Amino acid sequence: MCLYLIEFPILARLSKVLIPPDPTEAPVVATGAPTDTDNLLLNTGSPTTEGTPGAITGATESPSDGTDDYWALVWGSPPDEQVTPPDMNAPVIVEATLSYSFFQDDQSNVREPTEEEIDGLISQTNDFYLMSLRAIYPNLADFSADVVFWAYDETLEFPLVIEFDALGLFEEGAEKPTPEEFLGSMRSVDYNSYIEAYVWSSEPEGSVFVDTQSIEFKARAEQRR
Repeated sequence: MCLYLIEFPILARLSKVLIPPDPTEAPVVATGAPTDTDNLLLNTGSPTTEGTPGAITGATESPSDGTDDYWALVWGSPPDEQVTPPDMNAPVIVEATLSYSFFQDDQSNVREPTEEEIDGLISQTNDFYLMSLRAIYPNLADFSADVVFWAYDETLEFPLVIEFDALGLFEEGAEKPTPEEFLGSMRSVDYNSYIEAYVWSSEPEGSVFVDTQSIEFKARAEQRR
């Protein structure tokens, strides 16, 4: 069994204007997939023998008290225990990263964001993905960016990095995309619109994100074979 980690970076960058950009001017977008072997992880563990008849020696007779211990020892579970089926309503999950850079001029207020500003940004991010992805998946019920961690380093090109689990929750009984398909859809949405219509409008008023210049999106999906 192999575990493939597939990573897709995408970049969106804007000029500092408060009016809609010229529609004839193509946005600056750079995409690409890594070609090195660092993203290929091999799971070479050998199959377990737990729960296989004959895997445990010395258990040749059922206990005289008639309990399920005999079955638990030989088979791994009592014969009448039901296997829990997978949750068909579980969310589709993609591990993602959004990185932010800021305008550097006399009118900018570049600094480390507060927790309140991060919460405001994530709220806008949830709204952006829900609206954008629902156009692709009409049965998408909700979207949640669950922050794993965030860090700020003013010496970097993208000083703010936020890692999160992107959870897509679909209507009960609806057909769901695979994590790879969901990742591809997240990659295809309009990140220039994300900056202009969502990031710049983050609460509270005067948020540091009003000076956001560009973002970089990266994500990875797991594929088992």
